[in-house]
Amino acid sequence: MVPDQSSPQVREAVEELQLYLSDILPPLVVADAFKLLIQFPPSLVGSRLREWTSSQYRPGGGISLSDYIFYAMKKVNVMDEFHLVPPEPFDRFLEALKGLVLEFCPEAEREALRKNLTRLSESSGKLTGSVDALIRQRPGPGGLPAAAAASGPPLSAEELRGIRHFSLLVRRIGQQAPAEGAAEPGAPSAFALALAAAARASRNPEEFEQNLGKLRELGWSVDTPDIFRTLGNSLPGWLPPEPSPEGGEEGEGDAAPPVAPPESGPVKAMHRIVVQPEDPAEVARRFNAMVKSAVERFNEGALPQAVMMLALAERIVAEKRVDADTVDAVRHKGDEAIDLERLRKYTEAQRFHGMLRRFLGFFVATGPRGLLAELLREPKRERRRLILQLLEIHGTPAREEALERLKSAFGQGEGDEKWYFRRNLLYLLRRIPPARRDEPIDDDVDRAVRHAVLSFPSSLVKEAVANLGQLKHERAEENLLSLLEGLEGLLIKPSKASPYDPRESRLLLDRVVAALA
Repeated sequence: MVPDQSSPQVREAVEELQLYLSDILPPLVVADAFKLLIQFPPSLVGSRLREWTSSQYRPGGGISLSDYIFYAMKKVNVMDEFHLVPPEPFDRFLEALKGLVLEFCPEAEREALRKNLTRLSESSGKLTGSVDALIRQRPGPGGLPAAAAASGPPLSAEELRGIRHFSLLVRRIGQQAPAEGAAEPGAPSAFALALAAAARASRNPEEFEQNLGKLRELGWSVDTPDIFRTLGNSLPGWLPPEPSPEGGEEGEGDAAPPVAPPESGPVKAMHRIVVQPEDPAEVARRFNAMVKSAVERFNEGALPQAVMMLALAERIVAEKRVDADTVDAVRHKGDEAIDLERLRKYTEAQRFHGMLRRFLGFFVATGPRGLLAELLREPKRERRRLILQLLEIHGTPAREEALERLKSAFGQGEGDEKWYFRRNLLYLLRRIPPARRDEPIDDDVDRAVRHAVLSFPSSLVKEAVANLGQLKHERAEENLLSLLEGLEGLLIKPSKASPYDPRESRLLLDRVVAALA
């Protein structure tokens, strides 16, 4: 049963015809539309051809209106040439259509068009992606006609779906204002969907640029940073928790491995946009732009989206699609734009710690080693407190780094900065539990005993005593008893050679007794 001309199916078929004439859709995608349209009087298609040629024609442009008409008819004839429509009804349809287009062709050009239409099947051939290039038959690369140069490998089913989706979205966003391009997290705008479809529908950088050009013509900003900003903003505003290696909930035990980004349209599009160029410098530029956009999403309070973008960056690195120098530079410099106030807010909410750990782990400076290096040289107490909170969030990797740095002996000539740093490391060992509950604590005991020496600064000794009090171990108890005896001796027989004044000795004694208790 043939639907009415005003039905949604016919309206969609007419829209696809317009997109096909404008080189947005390939022939195979619009085959079903033509099968439907040839069931109606040719005047339906004829009126659309007239509208299209009138919109394309520019007086004084060097291309006549009959050239555009002939080009449109060549596009129509491709349906038969590629055997995409039933031959008999299409032949009748095409002959009637020839008469209609001759009627709206200027009289001075009508005879030339009539002659061209008689040779229509001889001159169709493969079509280019440019109306102007086809009409003028300009040579393409290597001296071939542009039509031949533009031909490529057949489109896959996925690519065909992507082209169709992109084309329909272009029509949709043409009725939106550019300011409507941004959408709330989890609710992609038509612009974001169109960008994703543009990437999926492109087999090479040139096709991608052509698709972006169609969006630019509608007044949308499609510079590389804008693309990643829009696609990042359209990612889901949530992220599933990752189990620990022990099978517990996130936040327990060891640090979870980087989350694999969900294979959503925006993620696929960003991946393709980054790795598609053949020029390594362009790949590096796009990779850097994507990471910068991830940091922007973090600063704007969209932590899950930032994590997904950096997880994609990790994947691209693992695929070795970006040169090592670029990766190294991005990892060492990319954190500089992170908003500290936003970072501090995330550290205060336990529910964000798992995602925050993944975000921090991408950059060198915010990883365990980078944070410990900053802790060593940071003079401000408030900033050191934030660093310690971030190290706690890193969990086991930060604990292992602290254990390793406390491995060496501490001597008198180390300097105040060194003992202060060691005090913070001991604090981390106490705050971050071992990855497994049954893990031996000998290393923890050894590190605490090394620093529980009465000749060391009292603040360092207090921290070591606090650790010993937490450790259920025979050596810990023996060391605390030894400290108790030494402090009692200092208080009973004070001397000028004592490392502490009487008040400090009493405070240390209280700490030791509390730890023993």
